Amino acid sequence: MGGPFRVDKVVTSGVFSLDGQDFAVDNNIWLVGDDDEVVVVDAAHDHRPILAGVGARVVRAVVCTHGHNDHVNAAAALAIASGDSVQGIPAEAALAPPGLAARLGLTVLAERIADIEHAATRFVRIGRPEAVPAPTGHDKTTLSVHLPTDRAGALLEMLEQFSARGVNLSRIESRPRADRPGEYSFSIDAMGHIAERRVAEALIGLKRTCPLVVFLGSYPAADPTPTPVAPGTADTAFVDAEKWVAGLVDGISD
Repeated sequence: MGGPFRVDKVVTSGVFSLDGQDFAVDNNIWLVGDDDEVVVVDAAHDHRPILAGVGARVVRAVVCTHGHNDHVNAAAALAIASGDSVQGIPAEAALAPPGLAARLGLTVLAERIADIEHAATRFVRIGRPEAVPAPTGHDKTTLSVHLPTDRAGALLEMLEQFSARGVNLSRIESRPRADRPGEYSFSIDAMGHIAERRVAEALIGLKRTCPLVVFLGSYPAADPTPTPVAPGTADTAFVDAEKWVAGLVDGISD
């Protein structure tokens, strides 16, 4: 490619399938190149509008950023329809979603080749605030939390709100704050449900000490294994402790 370079976009529509569910989606296909050659990124659903966008240019490669069916399901058809114009692809095999070989008359060389069989992709449904579903015993709670200050130990203090109450975290990721360069917000998955006292108490502690806490929901985890509850952190333990403090206030000793 000699340039000048340009990026064109083609939009196709189809079905995205995952974990037994189908979703109607629109996909962006990117054509990166010049007036003579082009690389097609994420050939989705229907190769015909992609070919129209390519025009008379030589397709140097078809690139798939990942293996979801709506990113690869037109790649083979695009290569076949392009014929001799597809160059620079020395491989003799390709990864494809189930069913594509039968639809295109291709030979399947191997199946179930993933190195992590239990790997899964999680999708989050976002909606308006509503009542939280009842706890199941295997729940997660997702939060976004801003640290109060950018100093040594600030993250540790935030995490202590969870550890002191026996709340385990399955995920924590940092993101730079757009409004405060050099400071960070943390996206967190906590093991437990907001209806559980240990989780609710942790959120109360975060609300007291952090400038922003966004509750994104409590929901059943994909793994049905019950969440372990550490000794002294069950709801009954909090109730007993509150009764003890109330007795101290009233002058009643153990």
